[in-house]
Amino acid sequence: MEDPAQVLGYSELFQRVVPIELRSFPSSTLLQRLFTSSSCPSGLKELYSDLSDSAEGTSKSTLSGCSSPMSTTNSSAGVEMMKVRVLSHVVGGITTSVRVELSCDASLFFHYSANVSPSAYEDIKEDCGLVVDFASFPALLLKLLNLLVEQPSTYLGLLVLRADGIAVLEFAQNLEFKAMSLLSMRVEAVPQAMVRCYVTMKHNSVLERCAELEAELFELRSLGVASAAYAGALGYFLGFVPAAIKFKGRQWGMVHAQGVASASQLAVMSGMYTAVHCICQRIRSVEDGWNRGIAGCSTGLVLGWKAGPWPCVA
Repeated sequence: MEDPAQVLGYSELFQRVVPIELRSFPSSTLLQRLFTSSSCPSGLKELYSDLSDSAEGTSKSTLSGCSSPMSTTNSSAGVEMMKVRVLSHVVGGITTSVRVELSCDASLFFHYSANVSPSAYEDIKEDCGLVVDFASFPALLLKLLNLLVEQPSTYLGLLVLRADGIAVLEFAQNLEFKAMSLLSMRVEAVPQAMVRCYVTMKHNSVLERCAELEAELFELRSLGVASAAYAGALGYFLGFVPAAIKFKGRQWGMVHAQGVASASQLAVMSGMYTAVHCICQRIRSVEDGWNRGIAGCSTGLVLGWKAGPWPCVA
């Protein structure tokens, strides 16, 4: 299934796991201070008032009609590692809308989003006292989100929830004596139909990844078995011929035993080396001498294991 946002014509600008603290109204004292101060714009005060009124008597946050496991009652829910996506809708080379999506792997049904048009951004710009225009808004979002990851002790991300799926995404900076709001924007829980699309997309992505891993495992197993088979055939030949010459065509049982012993040793050596080398190459995504060195050391450990720990290390 295709990405619902891309179906709507959005293209992805940013995707990263970001630490964001979840809070519920009216427990967010930081938002209370920010939205009730005399310097707070009237638009944010009205939004805070609406959120606070709707939160009275609410004991649990809900998302799209389903209880959220990350909801809070009287205190902060703690910091959650949330996947944040920033997308833009461009028509004729001009950005007409910016979309922000918040989701969390801890709950498949936790999904909030906001579509910011140029007119909506003017309200955000006036309320938050921003000096950048709408064309620079995506870059501002990306910078703030990256700062949440790179400087978590200085910059805070807050998602303040209420029961009916409305929330405030707040970016704040910890100064020496106070926390200063940098950007506030309203986000909403996406409709259930779109949530199902996202859940289906994640499910299909996991299935595709599992299929890729199974294919890689089968390829690795086939490569190791083929390498061991070829090496075993060569080892049998190298062990059989010298033994046949040594025993001058007699004692064929001893000759065969020498061939089998040589074949098994060479097969284990080749199969182990090939398997470890391929695994290192897949994990490190690079082909260099380290892969071959690790494969050689692993093969030596396996071959010397029967002789004891010290010969094995040597």
